[in-house]
Amino acid sequence: MSKYSTQFKLSVVQQCLTDQAGLKTIAKQHGIEQAMFRRWVRSFRQHGESGLAPKYSHYNAAFKLSVLQHMWDNHLSQQETNAYFDIRSPTCLNQWSAQYDAGGI
Repeated sequence: MSKYSTQFKLSVVQQCLTDQAGLKTIAKQHGIEQAMFRRWVRSFRQHGESGLAPKYSHYNAAFKLSVLQHMWDNHLSQQETNAYFDIRSPTCLNQWSAQYDAGGI
């Protein structure tokens, strides 16, 4: 179970998008890590409310390779790629890239 409910995430993301207060201030007000809060905002902008809902996924090798190729071809950061593909784990792309470099995914 997630530490933060979808409704809570939605509430603070909407606060960030509508208030004059910045992300850092709102994260501090609610005791949220800035990096995690930044991921919520990116995910919401890319996928709407569904980007904040729990997601449990297993990705096959073809999907992993296509994500890495898209990131490389479009010169995207890992954070941008995660948001684009709705990949919630901030470490997945590091792991996939290391697996690729080691000879396969």
